[in-house]
Amino acid sequence: MKEKEIVRKKSMKKMEDMSKEGGEEERRDEKKEKGVKEGEVKAPGWTWPIYPGRIRRPKPRRVMAQTRQDSLWILPRAVQSSADPKYPQKEGAAFFGFYNPSQRLWVFDRERLNGHYGTSAFIISNSFSAVPYLLLISLIPGAIAYYPTGLQKGAEHFLFFASILFACMMLVESLMMIVAIIVPNLLMGIITGAGIQGLMMLGGGIFRYPNDLLKPFWRYPLYYIGFHKYAYQGLFKNEFEKLTFPVDEAAGPTYISGKEILRYKLQMEMGYSKWVDLAILLGMVVLYRLLFLGFIKTMEKIKPIVTTFMSAPPKQTTQVMVKKHSLEVTCVTAAERLKEHICKEALIRHTPRTLNPYPPPLGKDVCGQNHFYESKFLEAEIINPMQSNIRGGNVVRTMVPKENGVFLTWEDLWVTVTNGKEGRKSILEGVTGYAQPGELLAIMGPSGCGKSTLLDALAGRSGSNTRQSGEILINGLKQKLGFGTSAYVTQDDTLMTTLTVKEAMYYSAQLQLPDSMSKSKKKEIAGITIKEMGLEDAMNTRIGGPGAKGISSGQKRRVSICIEILTRPKLLFLDEPTSGLDSAASYYVMSRIASLHKRDGIRRTIIASIHQPSSEVFQIFHNLCLLSSGRTVYFGPASTATEFFATNGFPCPNLQNPSDHFLKTINKDFGKDLEQGLDGGIPTEEAINSLTRSYKSSEIYQQVRRQVSEICKQDWGALEKKRNHAGFVTQCLVLTRRSFVNMYRDIGYYWLRLAIYVALAIGLATVFYDVGSSYAYASIQVRGSLIMFITSFLTFMTIGGFPSFVEEMKVFDRERLNGHYGTCAFIISNSFSAIPYLLLISLIPGAIAYYPSGLQRGAEHFLFFASILFACMMLVESLMMIVASIVPNLLMGIITGAGVQGLMMLGGGIFRYPNDLLKPFWKYPLYYISFHKYAYQGLFKNEFEKLTFSIDKAGGPTNISGKEILRNKLQMEMGYSKWVDLAILLGMVVLYRLLLLGFIKTMEKIKPTVTTFMSAPPKQTTQVMVNPSTAPLVRL
Repeated sequence: MKEKEIVRKKSMKKMEDMSKEGGEEERRDEKKEKGVKEGEVKAPGWTWPIYPGRIRRPKPRRVMAQTRQDSLWILPRAVQSSADPKYPQKEGAAFFGFYNPSQRLWVFDRERLNGHYGTSAFIISNSFSAVPYLLLISLIPGAIAYYPTGLQKGAEHFLFFASILFACMMLVESLMMIVAIIVPNLLMGIITGAGIQGLMMLGGGIFRYPNDLLKPFWRYPLYYIGFHKYAYQGLFKNEFEKLTFPVDEAAGPTYISGKEILRYKLQMEMGYSKWVDLAILLGMVVLYRLLFLGFIKTMEKIKPIVTTFMSAPPKQTTQVMVKKHSLEVTCVTAAERLKEHICKEALIRHTPRTLNPYPPPLGKDVCGQNHFYESKFLEAEIINPMQSNIRGGNVVRTMVPKENGVFLTWEDLWVTVTNGKEGRKSILEGVTGYAQPGELLAIMGPSGCGKSTLLDALAGRSGSNTRQSGEILINGLKQKLGFGTSAYVTQDDTLMTTLTVKEAMYYSAQLQLPDSMSKSKKKEIAGITIKEMGLEDAMNTRIGGPGAKGISSGQKRRVSICIEILTRPKLLFLDEPTSGLDSAASYYVMSRIASLHKRDGIRRTIIASIHQPSSEVFQIFHNLCLLSSGRTVYFGPASTATEFFATNGFPCPNLQNPSDHFLKTINKDFGKDLEQGLDGGIPTEEAINSLTRSYKSSEIYQQVRRQVSEICKQDWGALEKKRNHAGFVTQCLVLTRRSFVNMYRDIGYYWLRLAIYVALAIGLATVFYDVGSSYAYASIQVRGSLIMFITSFLTFMTIGGFPSFVEEMKVFDRERLNGHYGTCAFIISNSFSAIPYLLLISLIPGAIAYYPSGLQRGAEHFLFFASILFACMMLVESLMMIVASIVPNLLMGIITGAGVQGLMMLGGGIFRYPNDLLKPFWKYPLYYISFHKYAYQGLFKNEFEKLTFSIDKAGGPTNISGKEILRNKLQMEMGYSKWVDLAILLGMVVLYRLLLLGFIKTMEKIKPTVTTFMSAPPKQTTQVMVNPSTAPLVRL
């Protein structure tokens, strides 16, 4: 005991010395900053606090691109099989690293603007650092694709093949970095990059041979400046130059050389070798990097960012000396400010500076008036949270009347999680506490201490990998929380960015409030709730998000809270409600939460996990639960926490935020630094253990247990069941309308895609102009190329909407977990709201590409063509929503979706005919479950069935019907009509949506969100009761 007493005295003396030194230094610094000389007296007391303004940081430009697919039709069967290029798939895969260049550019922007290095250094380093990885990607997948397919043997051929892949991926990365500099956001970058690639592919000389390209734009200059031309030529030369192929001709030569195929069939330039093509590609890599440098320099001129510290002349201000008695004239209450409608911005603008960084105690201000400290944003008074009386270390509490309130208690709560090979790890260790109506309980502690785990356990949101023991009771009973009784506000403000605050609240009111309530009443409740959180000025402002201006982060947090309190819940959980907010916004949000009962008359039980509140926010708390490593360091009135720490040898220094002091004391992440840096200090781990033991042996802890026991003994009764939310039909209608509005306002959801589709459709119309007027055998290949490009590439670009799907899924997850509506309503509404836009995308670009190319005339043929496009895009959207429900992040989701799409295209029966596919996996089952099979079949039947083509072949038939081509050449199933293919596609749309429902339900079971408060029997422990008379409150 003597040793502990010595340690305590040394620690207290050390802290007092530091406090005196720190306080004097702070006062000298403040006087120096404010130009106050020694001995000069300014207005005493305190005035309005100064809050730093926000610094706007450059936003990252995120972009992504897409893969592509080619086909070759005109060559003999053996030639076509061996010439089918593997390069496009590899090149396309390079696009899905586009998310990472955008992140690198974000870091580069910050470091360049701060003068760390120049643009040239970044470009050179980025180029050389990517070389090993791109070589690895070129060699390993290249070898896997090259050797089993039986392409030309020899190291030289393979190395050239891999070199072309490497050069193309370097080019695509360079192109995407250029797009990342120009395009403002990820979604626009994905679609823009895909559009540029699509144009380059169309002009590369494969989908339409060079001599058939229109000379303006397509032949000159696109064919020569697009890198696809040199990549195709190099790879084809590498494969064909030394080969000879048999030709089944009745008269004429029986063999044809590879060079003849390249020169006459594929119309490639044979005046130089394949190595020149490779050299041109490598030269284009250097050129693209120089273009990247040029674009950065150009953007600097367009949006100049001066890296030197230059500023305008200092603003002329007038120093106003305020006398002490003059404060009484200018000090007004919050109610008076509201009555006179004084502008908040004006208060901020005319805020005088203060020497005292902290406000006076709650209760009275410097004028002696009975109102509380007001933030620069505060519009109404808040309650005094100090409701407990402290007498001799004993906590005296008055039980709240049982009506209109919820008591939540937890006793000896343990939570463990699976920790891999190490078994199970304890997150919470025997914590006990309670929450009462009309009070705000703050759960505090350093990162990783178990705050969110405790909040989730109390709210019934523990994951499947957790095990829980102990008792969690509501009003002393184990009972379910019905919808509307409790609400949970997550840390992330996942809101629909395109909606205004008023619209978001009204749509949510229609979803959560029952059908028996009129629409006018729902609007009224939504308006009242908006006013309760002080959002009247932002009612008609869009919420906004990345790349779109909107309300502030503090206002978004309040909107999230508004949505959850629409049903007037009696129990409110908040996870980090002040995360990402400045001190003023944090105070305003928390003060609004704490004073909600003054507006709606509900004595609400509020539990909030909070990391590091300001001193003003800390004064709002009624009770405080301090955690460290899952153990309770303190639970009790927030007002007595400082006394508890001081009694145990850790007094809070003067002018320091109490919450900062608590967290510094119990944060063991920096324990070693604290032990070595403070002479005579004690390790943080020892301090935490000491505080934990002291709390367990204190009268405060015994009072907590008695309070929990007293609450559980009372006959509070079961919770009153609230009215149900809106009916299923109402939910579907409201969600459909809200989703339709969101899609309409979000330019990247469909409108940008429509613009790129129109551009590509114009490209297709000009590249394949009037090909349908020819019925020569060669036109079969041209028609097939057009149909294949439309079916594969245009539907593949639907992946570009994945970021929007992810954002919508986030909103759905939050609202579903909070019980606003079910999964079925979301899937139905999302499907119906997307139909008009997908029909528009199918009809307009479809018509632009269909009619100029001269495909089969007639409304029936075009409508079938557009219907296939519509069904395919619906299927891809359904597929990407399934991926979004499974894959954790954006980049992995895009790559996964592209990979699934690539496999389906390979097994669709065009790149390799059905009879040539390997039966395991590719033929059975992939060929039959891939929607590309039915899309290809439907479109080819729609185009070829009633046509006849002429063949220039001596001694044989001069004509061949379209049905023969479909059956014998393309090996398509002709036992049913094209309408059956369309019906199968539409049926697969329904199936994919049902799969989405199944995956969401499965994910719920994997990560269940339990809405009832059920737990295992309490852990058997031995309770040691300490006599307060023999054991002081805390003793070291």
